[in-house]
Amino acid sequence: MVTMSTPGHLRASDAEREAAVAHLREHAAAGRLTMDELDERSAAAYAARTLGELASLVADLPAPAPPPAPPRRAPGVRGYGTLPFTYEWELRITPARAMTEALRHIAPALNGQGYELVDKREGRLVFAYSYRPGWAYVVAILLFPFGLIALVARNEERITLDFDPLPRGRARIVAHGRAPRRVRQAFAELVA
Repeated sequence: MVTMSTPGHLRASDAEREAAVAHLREHAAAGRLTMDELDERSAAAYAARTLGELASLVADLPAPAPPPAPPRRAPGVRGYGTLPFTYEWELRITPARAMTEALRHIAPALNGQGYELVDKREGRLVFAYSYRPGWAYVVAILLFPFGLIALVARNEERITLDFDPLPRGRARIVAHGRAPRRVRQAFAELVA
């Protein structure tokens, strides 16, 4: 898009003319320009020879919004076994709506992996998976009958989803905790 700092004497390209017209259409849709003004300025943009001529057509309008960030690839999930992880992504919905969608889609998937929802409050969901470690069975067998006490040992993995508000009704979700590779991979795919 043409800005006021662009040298005005340089020749305009077809792409720059199209960008100026698209910018004008956005402002017409926002109610800053009437349809007659849009038609008049669009015709002038298509006829413009220099960047200065294009800049004068949008000088009284706010600058265009920055382009959206390119989509991120899913980060590679490294390591096997239960490891810590943190993933973060943004959505174009409110935090309350994001939480509702997480309860509808993420919670059942985690439940299928043995995780239970143990804490639900505004802006946060916490899931836990409790299991008996493998060493407890070995100790129980090798040191029978006293080793049976080892069977009371439990490990717990937690996954926390935080829903943070962002400007313009958007939400950021931060998922972190310790989980096996298959769960970490599923969160990595959500980020993509």
